[in-house]
Amino acid sequence: MSLEDILPGLNNPDPETRKEVVRELVRQRAFETADILRQVAAKDPDAEVRTLAAGAVAFFEREPVRPDRRDQPRRPPTAPPDISDIALLRKEIRARRGETSLMEYALMGFLLLLFTAILVILIINGIKAVRDGGAEVNQPVTERGAIVAEMRQAIDTARAAADQLAALPGLVGSTPGGVGCDALPDIPAIYRRTDAELNAYPELGPPQWALNRAYINIHDAQRRWRQYCQERGSLTDTPDYLVGHAEQMIEGGRKDLDEAASRLDDIAPE
Repeated sequence: MSLEDILPGLNNPDPETRKEVVRELVRQRAFETADILRQVAAKDPDAEVRTLAAGAVAFFEREPVRPDRRDQPRRPPTAPPDISDIALLRKEIRARRGETSLMEYALMGFLLLLFTAILVILIINGIKAVRDGGAEVNQPVTERGAIVAEMRQAIDTARAAADQLAALPGLVGSTPGGVGCDALPDIPAIYRRTDAELNAYPELGPPQWALNRAYINIHDAQRRWRQYCQERGSLTDTPDYLVGHAEQMIEGGRKDLDEAASRLDDIAPE
């Protein structure tokens, strides 16, 4: 087809027809239509047509022989650029991949920094654990008789706290205006000997475990009473749900104290 037959297609209302005209001009290497295609690239109402026209102009600008080389043999013409719809889509995908790659690199860098930070923390904690473990292993071990005496004292302390908590509802009921929160006993949440002591005297393990259970139970009852008291500033009443819970914990704690005392008597009679 001649250019006279092809060019009118650029005015066709169908954008697909106009795109096919641009492709045909490129296939025919109609360099003389470069100015026309520039106008199409600037003014055509369809974005894809404008893109195709701009690609065709770029191709034409690369193809002609430069003026200063007219005396040299012209290089073989290259194949026209692929400016089909599929090619445009591939270019768009490549462009998006380029953007995605930057995001991927940024994400990889962040993950690498996070992994490094976690690794450093683990190493520091591991060194600290080894150091602390070594310190505990190397610490002096208390003499067995002294440990037994301390455990018996811990049993007496826990019994006194249990008795004080058990008497609390009656104390509140018989005290006009209630009682202050300082009337509640202080008892640790757990009782535990060191690993070094238990390694040296493994027979002390069972009484320590029973004593620890007792402390947990009695401390739980004390903690709930203290929380209720602090919310009100003092104890002026004793809710049934708190009394019931405290009695249950105290009863369990006393049984554990009896077991701890019995086990101590078995291994170290008084």
